[in-house]
Amino acid sequence: MSKLFLTVLNMSLTASYVILFVILIRLLLKKAPKVISYALWGVVAFRLIIPFSFESMLSLMPRNTNAVPIPHDIIYQASPQINSGIEAIDSFISRSLPAPVVGSSVNPIQIYIEIGAYIWIVGFMILLIYSIISVLQLKTQLKSARLIEQNIFEAKNLKTPFVLGLIRPKIYLPVGLNATERRYILLHEQTHINRKDHIIKILAFFILSIHWFNPLVWIAFRLMNIDMELSCDERVLKEMNEDVKKPYATSLLSLATERHILNGSPLAFGEGNVKARIKNVLNYKRPKLWIGAISIIIVTIVGIGLMANPRSVTIETVADNFSLKNLERVTFGTLTSGDRVIDLSTAKAMEISDFIKELQVSKNEVSLDRGAGRDSTNQIHLAFNGFANDGTIYDVYFNFNTDFTEVWVDNGIKPSFSYKVKKPDEVKILFKRQFGSDSMAVEIGSAEELWKARTKYIGDNSAVGKLIGLLPIPEGLQIEYFKLHTNVRPYVLEIIYSTSPEILKYYDIEEKYITNFFNNNALVLLALIDNADQINATITDGQLKKGFINAREWADDTVGCDVRDYAESPEKLQELIDFYLTH
Repeated sequence: MSKLFLTVLNMSLTASYVILFVILIRLLLKKAPKVISYALWGVVAFRLIIPFSFESMLSLMPRNTNAVPIPHDIIYQASPQINSGIEAIDSFISRSLPAPVVGSSVNPIQIYIEIGAYIWIVGFMILLIYSIISVLQLKTQLKSARLIEQNIFEAKNLKTPFVLGLIRPKIYLPVGLNATERRYILLHEQTHINRKDHIIKILAFFILSIHWFNPLVWIAFRLMNIDMELSCDERVLKEMNEDVKKPYATSLLSLATERHILNGSPLAFGEGNVKARIKNVLNYKRPKLWIGAISIIIVTIVGIGLMANPRSVTIETVADNFSLKNLERVTFGTLTSGDRVIDLSTAKAMEISDFIKELQVSKNEVSLDRGAGRDSTNQIHLAFNGFANDGTIYDVYFNFNTDFTEVWVDNGIKPSFSYKVKKPDEVKILFKRQFGSDSMAVEIGSAEELWKARTKYIGDNSAVGKLIGLLPIPEGLQIEYFKLHTNVRPYVLEIIYSTSPEILKYYDIEEKYITNFFNNNALVLLALIDNADQINATITDGQLKKGFINAREWADDTVGCDVRDYAESPEKLQELIDFYLTH
């Protein structure tokens, strides 16, 4: 339920901006046909119920906002943070989030989100139950209503007409209306039915029930109802002669003394906000054809703009005079980290070029210095064939700074500005994975390095990734990625290694050796990841798989105590490493 609740929160946050935008447009187009603002509430509904969208350059959403401001793994993060894209808000809210409690196996925010999820579902159920009970009560009071014709009924205890029903909606009128009043009112209610407004309002109330905690959604629901009524009045006047404005307004005034017997039921709606409606009717002028055309254009542009997410900015859009499509002909390259260099085969170069094509950077430059400020600490160099069919080789360099938060692109003509990398951890893992597999085996990191990387929570991706990077990798294996299974207990860390079919067969034969290797790595990980229950290792050649499972109970039995006792200090951890190396 927590994941569903977080999804609803994210949709509600994104829709809040859309609601404010529609309210602004509504004010700016105050004299325009009300059907424009009524139609735009459909965009709000889209944002409130669809958790994903498409990307477009026409997007009117803020360029730096994130479609998922609250990450779904926030309940497993050691330092919970949101990522709306608005730095000031992110910083303020992230500082306000509860910090992990030492000694606790559950992040406090996980408890708060679960409690919030239950409160949310209770509020949702209350609103739905209220609406159902309200309609049942109303039907009881309308049992004495007299059928006039088709779906039209007349009831003595009504002061305002309304529509009730979903599949076969019925119109209920007060007793005592004269012929003129009845004519106008029936035309209005039948217009509602023809436009399916009775269905739209039910859906709108259901959406409101989902987002009941967001005050902006209540405001949107109220304004949508107003626009529904005003646009319906305008539709009626458009189909009739403008001379009927005064008698039509008079019929509305005659019904303004009291409200109908049920106020606010989503399945029955009547004629509210009579004062604004009368004013709108009296000021109504039949729109000219060009106004209608412009209105359609405005609705289309604004609608698409608010439904679409901003297009992600990639290096392709910021590298000067260079298209990453050229990298489809990549032939080789090098990877540099400090004083270490790896030569890339064609297959590996193509793999890394595909990674670069998906790398996202912020739109705004960090630095306008093209040359002197460029950092070559970590560099991806890719060479590709030119398009003149003369065998000419062209080079492109992607230079990252020490922490991979900035990148420069040098295409052999001139370097680009520096741009902020949106997901530097992905680049860091790429470099670590490549340099972690370039030698026959990697020595285990020092006890102090490992101890500093310890974490209370298995959901701390960066800490877990750092620990994995400090552990040795046997000859012939390469870490592809790791998974964190944290939905339910047991909490499992799974590390996936890739290898060749020949090496996989070798490890099948030498099962004792490989089992000892993964046992040793699991001991260290279970000591340093406080709430991890199990470490799984999977070796695959792309077709076959071989897996090894090491649970916490096994680790405790192996060392004769709680293996986490070895995480008390670097010295204690060194004792475990010594045990690790001698068994």
